[in-house]
Amino acid sequence: MYVVIEVMIVVVQGRVHNMKTKLQNKILNYKTGSNTSKEGLSWKYEDLSMNEKTYKLRKQVISIIYEAKKLIPELPRVEVRICDMTGAAGLGYLGQNVIRIGLNAINSKNLRAVVYHELGHAVLGLEHNKECPLMASGTGLYDLCRNHCEQIFLQLWKDSK
Repeated sequence: MYVVIEVMIVVVQGRVHNMKTKLQNKILNYKTGSNTSKEGLSWKYEDLSMNEKTYKLRKQVISIIYEAKKLIPELPRVEVRICDMTGAAGLGYLGQNVIRIGLNAINSKNLRAVVYHELGHAVLGLEHNKECPLMASGTGLYDLCRNHCEQIFLQLWKDSK
């Protein structure tokens, strides 16, 4: 089975399915995965089991989402999964309100920028955009402070409405 998340199409045994099908939940609930983005970046992840340690890590991410919710009260609920990830700091499923954040991001000073970036994918349905510091692919977004993340995300939200 091949999954192209950014385009939101799934190919199963030669048949194309819209991500809105029943297959959607199966894909979003996979505990492991890998893919290559349009930019040619490859990543792999494996979700961590929920335990006291994982819960504390998840709580760090959720506290940043609460910051965003203070800016935008109508921000929808977002599912957060913590994973061991290589090749990316996080994953946001376009328009699906689900993000995965890697341990590498949680243990860095860039966690806030990574979370806001993934919210751009998961909540706003945005793809990578090298013209936008928050939605650029790669390391450019990691130099953003809290104020800058919030300003850009708020503008992206307004632009999406």
